[in-house]
Amino acid sequence: MKIMYFGTYEKEYPRNRIFIKGLKKNNVEVAEVNAPIKKKKNYAGNFFADNFLLLFSYFFSHLKLILKAMKTKNCDIIIIGFPSFFDVFPAKIVSIISGKKLVINPLISVYNSLVEDRKVVKEKSFMAKIIFYVELIGLKLSDRIILDTETHIKYFIKKFGLNKNKFSKVFVGADESIFFPRKTEKKEKFVVGFYGTFIPLHGIKHIIEAAKILEKEKDILFEILGDGQLYNKIRSLAEKYSLKNIKFTEPVKQEELPEKISEFDVCLGVFGKTEKAGNAIPNKVFQCIAMKKPVITEESSAIKEVFSHKENIFLCEAGNGKSLADAIIELKKNRELREKISAEGNRLFNEKFTLKQIGLKLKEELMK
Repeated sequence: MKIMYFGTYEKEYPRNRIFIKGLKKNNVEVAEVNAPIKKKKNYAGNFFADNFLLLFSYFFSHLKLILKAMKTKNCDIIIIGFPSFFDVFPAKIVSIISGKKLVINPLISVYNSLVEDRKVVKEKSFMAKIIFYVELIGLKLSDRIILDTETHIKYFIKKFGLNKNKFSKVFVGADESIFFPRKTEKKEKFVVGFYGTFIPLHGIKHIIEAAKILEKEKDILFEILGDGQLYNKIRSLAEKYSLKNIKFTEPVKQEELPEKISEFDVCLGVFGKTEKAGNAIPNKVFQCIAMKKPVITEESSAIKEVFSHKENIFLCEAGNGKSLADAIIELKKNRELREKISAEGNRLFNEKFTLKQIGLKLKEELMK
């Protein structure tokens, strides 16, 4: 089998890295047809002007992609890398010309992300309608859609009115060549670590609430790594509470991230009370169990497709800082439970979510 991995995708994004490396580990040849968008640092400051410039960049990248694809011979299937929002249109042209099946790998719904979750576009607005129908057309143009959980598939079927038979489920997994257990020195404090992009689904305000509840526990330190949409609001909330038990750390490169994770005694997943948070299992959950770390995250239908409470993960109530604080205290005090969750989570990862296993599952779905 030979796959054309197509699009403006980011090569280092976990979903792309895992799919490409996983396929190769299962004797699948992967031809990367990639033309990333050149993001400008300075924009016009106007929504429509900025997006016109972005569409202009896409236009030239798509021309490059079509030309590169026409030179790539003997591919069996075309997979669009993540993010795949606009790339489905040039990919469909290549699919029609070559007569090959087109597989889209959206991972998330753009409409759900921008309109329903992040709320950067108002629901029922003209722009929201454009996003919805462009995404719908892209999904309908594809022959197969790969998502990460059954819960996510149900969302897409309901929201876009698509046939269930068009979908395949392939979990996210993690790259064990990057994320693996490391030995660390003992620390004075019990470090509760989070890393992410400060978007609503992460529910970081509930981590701040938990830190407020636990502020008298002098040996607990919260470390929050990253930045993003809600960064200033989160910092303001921490300052409002005058919290001394939180350390904010700037984002690090992916190759440096495992060293930071290794310093955490407990890793935090997501806690947002949003539909998007409940649909997926975040990259960070798989990355942390790959590193044999105990993980606390919110209870959801998606997470329970894989994990069991107090067996290989610790689940708490979504959008509830008190529930998170209670979970942290229980794991801090119960070392035996902490070690059990760490060991069982890592065993589960090695059984089902390594590069080779994710690649095998993807290969099987592509052969259907």
